[in-house]
Amino acid sequence: MVTMESSWAEVDKQVSSQKTSQPRMSDIVEVYDKKNYESSPKRIRLLGPCTSMATHYVTVDKGKSENGKSSTYSFVTPCCNWNREKMCFEDNGCPYCNLKMKASIKFYQNAIIRDLEDLAPANKGVRSEYEKTPKVFGTKQFFLKENKQTNSYTPVRVVEIPRSLISKLRNIESTNYYMDADGTRKTAPVADLQYGVDLFLFYHPEKKAAEMYDIQRDVDSGKTPIDKEYRKSLLLWNILEVPEVDKEELMKSFDRIATKITNAEDKTFLEPYFRKEREANKEEREAPKTKIISLDDDSMDDIPAEKTKSEPASMPKSEPEPASDDIDDIDEFEDLD
Repeated sequence: MVTMESSWAEVDKQVSSQKTSQPRMSDIVEVYDKKNYESSPKRIRLLGPCTSMATHYVTVDKGKSENGKSSTYSFVTPCCNWNREKMCFEDNGCPYCNLKMKASIKFYQNAIIRDLEDLAPANKGVRSEYEKTPKVFGTKQFFLKENKQTNSYTPVRVVEIPRSLISKLRNIESTNYYMDADGTRKTAPVADLQYGVDLFLFYHPEKKAAEMYDIQRDVDSGKTPIDKEYRKSLLLWNILEVPEVDKEELMKSFDRIATKITNAEDKTFLEPYFRKEREANKEEREAPKTKIISLDDDSMDDIPAEKTKSEPASMPKSEPEPASDDIDDIDEFEDLD
């Protein structure tokens, strides 16, 4: 048990252990903050492959506060049943799925933020050796940002795309057509390097979940092809190298909070955890009680001095000493030639 006599390192360790230490997308790459398009839409151009993550929203009981009221805290934890490559759920023993807790799926893709492109500084920094070499990224070649710490500039950010936008993007793509050499009408993805288009991204936090995000085609800009030279000037974020969910770490975190989860749809999976907690509480109740010592008296006379064999029975008690105040790389790829 952590008490206020414990070091603050112990307190911090205990509090931090209540949440999973699984990496988030924003820990690895620069995710475009939704606050940037909350008050007004932002024009973006999607590029490269996309990836996805599934997460659970967990609410935990913190117990009663000093005023007797119960309190809770919530956090987001990854789902280890989600297969990012296949984009489907598999049975990998996710405890939150076992509790029938809904998983939220979000997709991530690189995008040129037109505002950042317009405001690009004259000094764009120096690329690292990693950033000077094109990499296979999805089915194309791009230059990639090494990490968030390098000082090379890029107007590219990673955009979070909730599931509610998938049907809207599909509808936009269904009308994004072009005529091929034979005069046949064909459709192209919105992120296509040659036939892709700009989009307006909206965020409305005051609306219900299904209407909170919106995305529309920028009809005025038409097609916005990315030629080879401009592609060479861009640095994309490697969203495909975000670590997989560490199931062992996930289970450790779950074990610590299992009996305190309040938003589980089916708590049957939790019965062994409740049983273990009941047994532990029983052992605690039956354990010898620790005597409570009052420290109000400066002389601490209520704490009997321990006698040693060499100490005469009549030796007077010594006064306690006053407390101290001291505290203590590869060639160029073909399509980039």
